Amino acid sequence: MAEPDSHPEGAPDGGPGRLARPRPTLRVGITGHRPNKLPGDLPERIRQTLAGTMRAIEASLLRLQASSRPGCRLVTALAEGADSLAAEAAPAHWEREALLPMPRAVYAADFLPEGETTSPALDALDRHLACAASVTELPLIGRDPAPTGAARDRQYEALGRALVRRIDCLIAVWDGAAAAGIGGTASVLAEALDHGMGVVWIDPAAPDGARLIARLEQGEGARPVSAPADDGAFDALVCTALARQGARTRCDSGASPATGD
Repeated sequence: MAEPDSHPEGAPDGGPGRLARPRPTLRVGITGHRPNKLPGDLPERIRQTLAGTMRAIEASLLRLQASSRPGCRLVTALAEGADSLAAEAAPAHWEREALLPMPRAVYAADFLPEGETTSPALDALDRHLACAASVTELPLIGRDPAPTGAARDRQYEALGRALVRRIDCLIAVWDGAAAAGIGGTASVLAEALDHGMGVVWIDPAAPDGARLIARLEQGEGARPVSAPADDGAFDALVCTALARQGARTRCDSGASPATGD
């Protein structure tokens, strides 16, 4: 797995006077809808499902790589909605890595009502950033210092690509609808699948459970082929992530992602 963290010198793995072996870290990405698509009690129900999903991913990781004492890291853009819900739901000992679609000063506009200079959403963003182990701000693509419309969409498209490059598996809070433009949830999910990545799907229409997506059927609507995310499915997800990184694991050679139902 990429971007290992190290135990302190002299830790049990290294022994006295020896450097400890790197600690592998599984990087879990989040993509999903904004609050306008998550009305009523959906945020709290999805938060609980996200928490359970991350616990299940970590449990599988520990089963498959217990001897290496692996850790987990959530990679998130911290946008309102699914991104921030995941940051709140992640276990306290998980690292948070913030990956912003543009410089924070420009990104702040997405968290502010028109004409305002502060908001609870912006305060929450800054709290999450303060807790992050690392923060990456993608540079502006064009010359406009405050991109809007299509230019801003291109920043989110770049974010999706950068996210997929940085992670080992993806959680998507997605309503199943096809992408309405560039840089949205459906686009990020499709790119992750195209890269052979395991994707956990939380559908706002059924927010109390998760499914593992095997593939998107071709044709209008790109309907997901998925199966319930049970322990075996999470093991398969983690096996796929570890195999992508060339890690040695206890994975059964026959393990595979969801076959769908």
